[in-house]
Amino acid sequence: MRFLLVFVFFIVFHSFIYSQKDPKASITGEVTLQKYPQDMQICSRSWDKSTAEVTISGTVKEISGYDHLQLLVSKNSTEVFDTLTTELSYDAGLANFELVYLLPASFTNHEFSLHGIQNTNRTLEWKAIDVVAGDIFLINGQSNAQAYLSPMPEDVVPYTRSYKNGQWRPLNYAFPGHWGAHVAKVMANYLDYPIGVFNYADGAEPISYFQKDLQDSTQGNYGGMLDRFQAAGVKPIIAFWFHGEANGWDTPLDEYKEALNTLHDSWKTSFGIQGTYVFQVRHKGCAHPNPDIFEAQRVLSEELSDMHIMSTTNADQDSCHYRWEEGYKALAQRMAEVIKYNQYGDTTVLDANFAPNVNKIELYDSLTLYVTFDPPGVPLEVIGDPSFDFKYEEADMRSVSVETLADTLVVKFDVEMAIGEHLTYLAHPGPTPDWVVTEEKKVGILEFWNQVIEEYIPFVDTMVIDTTDTVSIVQTSLQDLLDIYPNPSIQSCHIDWRIPQQVDIHVVDAIGNVVFRRKEYAQDGIDLDLKDLPAGFYMVVIRSKDSVRSGKIIKRE
Repeated sequence: MRFLLVFVFFIVFHSFIYSQKDPKASITGEVTLQKYPQDMQICSRSWDKSTAEVTISGTVKEISGYDHLQLLVSKNSTEVFDTLTTELSYDAGLANFELVYLLPASFTNHEFSLHGIQNTNRTLEWKAIDVVAGDIFLINGQSNAQAYLSPMPEDVVPYTRSYKNGQWRPLNYAFPGHWGAHVAKVMANYLDYPIGVFNYADGAEPISYFQKDLQDSTQGNYGGMLDRFQAAGVKPIIAFWFHGEANGWDTPLDEYKEALNTLHDSWKTSFGIQGTYVFQVRHKGCAHPNPDIFEAQRVLSEELSDMHIMSTTNADQDSCHYRWEEGYKALAQRMAEVIKYNQYGDTTVLDANFAPNVNKIELYDSLTLYVTFDPPGVPLEVIGDPSFDFKYEEADMRSVSVETLADTLVVKFDVEMAIGEHLTYLAHPGPTPDWVVTEEKKVGILEFWNQVIEEYIPFVDTMVIDTTDTVSIVQTSLQDLLDIYPNPSIQSCHIDWRIPQQVDIHVVDAIGNVVFRRKEYAQDGIDLDLKDLPAGFYMVVIRSKDSVRSGKIIKRE
């Protein structure tokens, strides 16, 4: 869900230490390194800083004769530009040392070299090349998280990397998955620094397979993931979860929701992740029949401020997995916008980039439902005919038509419904282009299950316009509503106004633009000419000396 995150929190990492597993002997054997960056490593950027703390630590043998250690840092294999030196103090034949360098997150390779100093003599003991700082992404889930394992050729770029078989390499030597590699490239280009991807997904496995073993955290999928991060010397900053088909046969909603929350908490405890990003599983994807899983994902993402969800509707699917251009690639690009806003605080990201989440379902009349979404005020569009995806639960009936009124979905049935009954949106599997999407960015609405139908309230908010034509929302009472007729209208409408006085009239379109304004002395009502306005949803706001009143107009062609 959409929340502007400015979280800085501290967690005791009692179950995971971010250093290499095994000590490393230096070139001469006189120095043993405990912590050190590896060749091509992306060092984990501190969440609240633009740098990574690069630690080189270990012990020096007294027989080396060294009185100092010196760390030299160079950029792109050019001349040294920074030096750190530490004096050695021996005890029982050994001296401990630790050097910490703040490495800026950037597209710049760095070389670190550690030298033993004896008087004026310098001896090279260790070197690491092509070291950078950036962010690390964790991917987990089933085969849609694996996403055909390898990156697409277009997404193999110099500063996206991973760790495999004991060494850091470019992404084409690892298995980040189609969409994982694309998210990494998009975010690296956006942030101007490297992104590392660790994909530990495994196909056809239930959520229990991915949980941390509380008795022995080294076991299972979770234990293998911990081991890989420890060996790589990094920690992820965010996690992705693309999963659900394996549990879509018999797992109840509450059970899956609790399991996902537990996994999310484990990631926070083990790694200190700042956010979890969920791709909502498509109904009947890979043939699973039950809606519990996609609803559990949707509801938990509503409840947790650090869990965010993207729909998989309006994406090219083969009924189980996704094709590239309009499938995994499109989903990666959509999720990247969500990450930019929620993780990196980019407030220029448009509301239309977020998957609309059902907010309220109202019974307009016995055959018609009005469905509104969060974020509010985002114009919607119907592609094809998605009517069969909307289900009236009590009658087990599918809708006969779906239309949009700006940010509102109008869903019609040919059987009568009642307040307190329920509506479900079951997105169909496969590529058939029948969707409800945001008009501007074509992001599909989230699936929802068994949501209650409420009483229709004509209008409870009013738009207030200041002298700069800025639109804001305030709460008002029902007696402040305008009586407008005919409504819907094609050419014109009449507004009841029985108090003779000077008024300021504004007509506002669905995205908040003032499309019409005039002042007049209202005495026997107000007539509005609508013939030059495009069809759609409008608000009329009338301000007098002592009141502001508003109403909704639907203009038809």
